[in-house]
Order: sequence, then structure tokens, then C-alpha cells
Amino acid sequence: MLLNFKYNILYKMNKKSRKKSIAKRAVIYSVITTATIVITVLLVIFTLGFRFDLSLNKVERTGLVQFGSSPSGAISRVNGKVVQLRTPNKEVVNAGTHDFSMERDKYQSWNKTLNIKPGMLRWLNYAILVPSEIETTPMLSFETISALKATPEKKDILVLRDNTVPNFDFVGIRGTEVKSKQIILPAEVYSQADIPEISHRFEMTEWDSGGRYILLKHYYADSSEWIVFDTQNVASSQNLTTHFDIVMSKVKFIDTSGNKFYVLNNTDIRKLDLSNSTISHPIVTKVESFILYDKSNLVYIGETGQNETLRRVVGTYRDGDKSSHQVKSFNIDQQDIKIATTKYFNEDYIAILNSKVLYLYKGNFPTDGNNGINLKTTMTLGLDEIPQEVSFSDSGQYLLMSNGTNFVSYDLEYQSVAKFNINAAADDFNYDWLNSTHIWSSSEGKISIREFDGQNSHEIATASGNYGAIFTSNKKYIYTVANVEDGSLSLQRSLMIL
Repeated sequence: MLLNFKYNILYKMNKKSRKKSIAKRAVIYSVITTATIVITVLLVIFTLGFRFDLSLNKVERTGLVQFGSSPSGAISRVNGKVVQLRTPNKEVVNAGTHDFSMERDKYQSWNKTLNIKPGMLRWLNYAILVPSEIETTPMLSFETISALKATPEKKDILVLRDNTVPNFDFVGIRGTEVKSKQIILPAEVYSQADIPEISHRFEMTEWDSGGRYILLKHYYADSSEWIVFDTQNVASSQNLTTHFDIVMSKVKFIDTSGNKFYVLNNTDIRKLDLSNSTISHPIVTKVESFILYDKSNLVYIGETGQNETLRRVVGTYRDGDKSSHQVKSFNIDQQDIKIATTKYFNEDYIAILNSKVLYLYKGNFPTDGNNGINLKTTMTLGLDEIPQEVSFSDSGQYLLMSNGTNFVSYDLEYQSVAKFNINAAADDFNYDWLNSTHIWSSSEGKISIREFDGQNSHEIATASGNYGAIFTSNKKYIYTVANVEDGSLSLQRSLMIL
């Protein structure tokens, strides 16, 4: 009896204790779950850029700015206030217009004013900090230079001293030392090399993407021909024109083999393969010009229809398709049409200029089966004047249009337009892309650089604009060509990272 009584008391106590323990655990779990949910929500809110502004006593959605510079280690500021870490770094800012700057000892400061939208991630990682005192050093001397062309990776330069003779200097600029060797196109590769009275002229047109083969156009007497110059094994160089015996007004490399090409044969685009000596059937007909992107995507300007239905057309062709695809058509009398194409964040873009109107298409190149439904107009922009040139940067983010010294740029990511003018005489002006974010320009014997929107311009060196500027892949040097007092030319480099 007594044992049963004690057992009942202990049982009731244990039961009560268990209930308290379960209740306690339930409370703890509830608190943890609630806290987890709250923290998760706060993190999501924080990630989306929402912050509590104590000065305004309300929640504001902010933006995030990513700073980066060449060289790194610069002090960055927002509205004059120093960001804690040096570049590369980041800073959360309130929505609105802010002044951003980056500065480093012995370098000129970088400045830009931008409007940051709520939730925006703004990349300012392209700043080139130019030394306060630029050291420019002569590296190689030449009696004459007809032309020079850097490889796609900006590691080597091919120099043509005299365009009447196919003798080249292959200049390596990838290291601290500049190394040069002479390479000569074998006489048996180009036509009528053994006839003394025949005049010759050679022109470098483009490198293959691997930087080994370069296309030469050879003019002789009243004829011309295309040559694939193998800079690593000159004996393997080949004459495309004599090999295939067809007329070619334009030639583009397809891959890095030096064997496959798209060519414009009269008004037909064909595919050539040197390795097996094949010529394709006409891929596209009635073509006046074309451009090639990413080895397999063609964009062309041509004609379609007949007689009363005849129209000018911009179309595309992707390697392997059965037929081409029309993107946009114009009245046959619309002659001022220019095109450019690129890929940005896995989406294809085609820029079509018709007089003073820009049509920008975005999506995916048409293929057999979708007939263009994945490529649609993303913007139509009216311009103040007719651009003479249009091009995308290597990264694809920026579109640049120019008429003389007047420029219009468009940023694909932030969908912003910038207009600027470079103060220079139009008849003494040259420009081109320096890298993915900057352009170089020349006037009155000076080379300058500036960003895609015209901001942060700097004079780099006294140099001839006929040869442009080459920015090495490591961002350490800018190579230019200067006129020397004795009449010779100097390949020089300006030190950009001290």
C-alpha cells in the first residue's frame, strides 16, 4: 500500500515535470523558429537594399556600389566620405544622386556623379587611375611603319614597315622586356612576286581569335587576293584566292585553326574550308555586307524580294541553319544602314542604324524553328545626326556611335544614354576602343583616353594617331607610336601602373 502511494506520488511528479519540460522546449523551439523567420526576413529585406534611415525615421531602399580600380588599393569616397576599405570594395548608399571618387597617391583622381536607383547594384570597377606624371619610354625604332596590329589578347604586335614589301616585325609586349623578330611572307604565297615591274601593296585586315593567323589583302597590278599568314610557321601560309579561285570581297575567320572562313563571293555568303578544299553552297544571297560574332553568328545587310516588292533587309544566319532569318526590312531607297552585334549576359543584341534612328534588338538569334520570335526590339532611339560608325565594346555592355568628334553611347545594363564631344579638329581625329570600357582618341599629335561615356579623360602621350593605342592585357602599359626628330618612328610605351 505504502509502495503504491509513493509510486503514485513519484509518477505524478515526473508527469508534471515532463509537462513542464515539454512546455519549456515548446517555448524555446517557438522562440528559435520565430527568431529564424525574423532574421531570414530581415536578411532578405537587407539583401534587397532596405535600410532604416534614422535621420528620416523611415525605411528606405538603398543601392549597392562596387568599387574597383587599376591599380587597386585606392581610397574611394561617396559624397566626400571615405569608404572603410580600399579598392576593390563596396558601399551601401541611399537612392539618389551621389558624387563618387577614387584616389591613390601619385595618381590622378577619378570622379563621377551618378543617380543610384532603389535596389540598384552599380558597378564602378572599371576605373583606370592615370599616374600624375606619366613615364613614356621609347622601346623600338623604325625608319618607317605602314601599319601595326595587336593580337586580340594584346600580347603581341605585328608591324608592317613598308606596305609594298611583306616583311613584318613580330613584337612581343607581354612582359617587361620587348622582344622583336622579323618574319617574312614567302614569295611563292603571293602572286607575281617574281615580276620586278609589278607594284604590290599589303594590308593587314584581322587576326583570328587565337592570335596566330592574320588575314592579309594583297593588291597587285589591277587585282587583289586574300592570304592567310601563319605568324608561327610562315611556310604554312596559304593564298585563299588562288586556292579556291573565286572572287572574295570580304573574308572572316570562323575559328582558330586558320582553315575555316566565311566569305562574301560577289553577293553570296559562302563557307570555305582549307583543310579539305571545300566551298559551300550560297548560305545567304543578295548580300552587300556582313559581320560575324562568336564564330557562328552572321548579321548581314542585303536585299529581298523582286521588282515592286524589293526591299533592303537586315538578317541573321547561325552556322548550321538551313536558311537565313529576316530581322528588319526597309524601303529599297534606304541606303544609310549600319549594323553591329554582340552578346551580353547570354543574350544576343543587334544594333541597326537607319539614318538618325537606332533600333536595338535583344533576345536570341533566330534559328530554324523559332523564325525570329526570340529577338525583339528593346529600344528605339532618335539621334540628332547620322552616325558614321557604330560598334559594341568587347564586353558587349556598351554601344558607341560617332559622327566626327560627336558621340552617343548606350549602356545595355543600366539602359542609359550619354552624349559627349571630344574637342578636336575633325580632319585630324582618330579613335577606337582601348579596352572594354575606354576609348582612345588622337588629335594634333596627342593620344588621350576616356571612358565610354566621355568622362575621366586624360592625355597619355605625344604620339601619332595613325597607329592608335594598345593597352596591354595586364593593364600596365599603353603602347603608341611617336614621330622622332630625325624622321624615324618610335614604338613607345607609357607606364600606367607605377
